[in-house]
Amino acid sequence: MQPLFFRSQNNGSLALAHNGNLVNATQLKQQLENQGSIFQTSSDTEVLAHLIKRSGYVELKEQIKNALSMLKGAYAFLIMTETEMIVALDPNGLRPLSLGMLGDAYVVASETCALMLSVPRIYEMWSLAKC
Repeated sequence: MQPLFFRSQNNGSLALAHNGNLVNATQLKQQLENQGSIFQTSSDTEVLAHLIKRSGYVELKEQIKNALSMLKGAYAFLIMTETEMIVALDPNGLRPLSLGMLGDAYVVASETCALMLSVPRIYEMWSLAKC
């Protein structure tokens, strides 16, 4: 079920969506359960939520970087707070993620076709990351 909603002690309510495959999700889930995490779903997405919550960092961006450094696989994540949207790709950019502008708003999709009909400007995230 996505997006997955959860609370971070320092950052309030967060929404997390994910497209991809985490090849080490089972191992990470076992480690997190051994540390006291209780999973509500069987989704790989929840693994990232628990990694963020258990990070020793205070700032959300540092928590996310730390959590992402533990993941192996091909993925694209979107994390939203009440005030910002954070997107992340796997280090090799294996999962596509497109960013579009619609008026003053940003829109993000894992499939460009989801943006084609209504979004006049579309950028591939991997090409933006190389800038």
